[in-house]
Amino acid sequence: MGLAAARGLGGLRTAPELEDFWSLEAWRDARKGWEDLYPFPFHPDPGGLISWGHDEHSSEYYFLANDPDPDNWEIVVGSECAQWYRTSGSFTDFLMRCYDGLDRAPFMDHAWPGGDARYKPFDT
Repeated sequence: MGLAAARGLGGLRTAPELEDFWSLEAWRDARKGWEDLYPFPFHPDPGGLISWGHDEHSSEYYFLANDPDPDNWEIVVGSECAQWYRTSGSFTDFLMRCYDGLDRAPFMDHAWPGGDARYKPFDT
């Protein structure tokens, strides 16, 4: 596994280069002075976001680990344009509210999720 399939300005990045590019330190640095664009820290920082998914419209889905009890964690949705949406409830409740059109970030596609929506496990 020498090269990863991500392209940078200089071509393909190696796995260590990608690790450095997407590191927690890189996210911490990105937030400095840009707290409006990145209003939440990333785990393992206290109260940090834990990624659990994304969709075909480039929305990212997170748990906001802002409570010692995971049952109290909120759901955060982020757009590719640095818009954020925060809601409460369990993971499954959130998904059901999305499917029913009851809980959706304003920047999300109103046709999402469609009737053919399916869960796809992440390949490691």
